[in-house]
Amino acid sequence: MTRPASATDLRINLVGLGCMLLATAAVVRWPVAPELAVVALMVAAGLPIALLDLLVHRVHRRPTTGLDWTAPRPRDPGRIARKLLGAVVAPGLVLAVYALAPEYQGSFYDRFYHFLWGWIPLATAVGVASIAWLDRWLVEPRDGYWHLGAALVGPRAEADGARVADLLRSWVVKGFFVPLMFVYAADNVVDVRADLVAHREGFLWWYELLFHGSFLVDVTFTTMGYLLTMRVLDTHVRSAEPTPGGWIVALVCYQPFFSLVARQYVHYDNGFSWATWLAPAPGLRAAWGSVILVLVMAFAFSTVTFGCRFSNLTHRGVLTNGLYRYCRHPAYVVKCASFWLIFVPFLRGTTLYDAVRDCVWLSFLCLVYWLRARTEERHLSRDPVYVQYALWMNEHSVFAPLGRWLPFLRYRPPVAAGLAFAADSEQNGGRRR
Repeated sequence: MTRPASATDLRINLVGLGCMLLATAAVVRWPVAPELAVVALMVAAGLPIALLDLLVHRVHRRPTTGLDWTAPRPRDPGRIARKLLGAVVAPGLVLAVYALAPEYQGSFYDRFYHFLWGWIPLATAVGVASIAWLDRWLVEPRDGYWHLGAALVGPRAEADGARVADLLRSWVVKGFFVPLMFVYAADNVVDVRADLVAHREGFLWWYELLFHGSFLVDVTFTTMGYLLTMRVLDTHVRSAEPTPGGWIVALVCYQPFFSLVARQYVHYDNGFSWATWLAPAPGLRAAWGSVILVLVMAFAFSTVTFGCRFSNLTHRGVLTNGLYRYCRHPAYVVKCASFWLIFVPFLRGTTLYDAVRDCVWLSFLCLVYWLRARTEERHLSRDPVYVQYALWMNEHSVFAPLGRWLPFLRYRPPVAAGLAFAADSEQNGGRRR
């Protein structure tokens, strides 16, 4: 068994990262609004990745796009009209939630709304043009938007409820995460600007700058990934998480749900600072902080590996390169490890009971991330490429020896996925291209 090819080219993604870092050096010094800075960073990162993917790998010709450029179809105005109706209704429902839900009122999302209202005209024009153009080249022209349109205006008997539900779930993902990640990115622009002029002791100055800079990279690539869902780039959503459990363990890690859970049930943050604890030993403090930075940078690097494909709760291609060459869920591993070093729950300065309790709650949060990994694997196992990758990782992951001692850490494909993979492997002579 061999490791399957990755859906992304890490070298191209690193070109995008380099362009973004150059743009960051400019926008953090120029007096532009944080939301405009975020747009500039996404363009700087996303444009070279998209162009190189098209020119070098010709991703628009991959079978996974669902496009066939050799057999154009006659234009069908009725089919296109139904698609356009679906393409208006799906994001329209998201906008209605923004307008009505209390969570999206107030000032927290102001920067996102400034971006949104400026972006809607361009997004509408590009969306209408791409739907009308790609309709001729789709292998299956009745996509999710068509089925939603058919469910609304007919023929209702031909509308596939499962396709409609999957489309709406993918828009819920985008509608929930884009505002949050965009605001986080704008906040990190502000943080990096503040770090550049802050007066801190040498190592702590570098620590804060690199810490916030790493998260700026992470949320910029994350936001860009949610926005660039395009068949031409092979970055479209192939399926959205279908189970309630998968949604629960993912959303509980994000606002506004995380604040409620952390405050009432999983309150592991005791406010104790590792930097204050190690202040009497500057060398040890620098070493401790450096390990945190390595973990945080590894987390950001995991996101960069996705290129234009990052998205929670969706399948948009299987990664097998970068840190995913060594671990199935590197982002979760390094993130949980960094929590223990940042929050140091075992050093609470009151009683032993408090320290044990905080350690238990942080362990519970790490368990949530383990459950996220499991639900993601269950979803991705519908793709035989992921089954092949995960089975290969059972023997080649850096955690493979640990998995032999703790079998629950090893990947076991669902029965249906395993049978599909076996049949696919047999059909291809026991090997996948």
